[in-house]
Amino acid sequence: MTARTGKEYLEGLRSHPRDIWIEGEQVKDVTTHPAFARCAGSIASLYDTQF
Repeated sequence: MTARTGKEYLEGLRSHPRDIWIEGEQVKDVTTHPAFARCAGSIASLYDTQF
């Protein structure tokens, strides 16, 4: 597997949705949901440090 950019990481999260629920609500997109968006963005930033 080759190194991925942060953008590719976020696209991967969007294209392969997970079955995540929080407080009775199903999370459709972790990259935009208020509970997860900042975490996903932080991890994407770590991916970008590879380049």
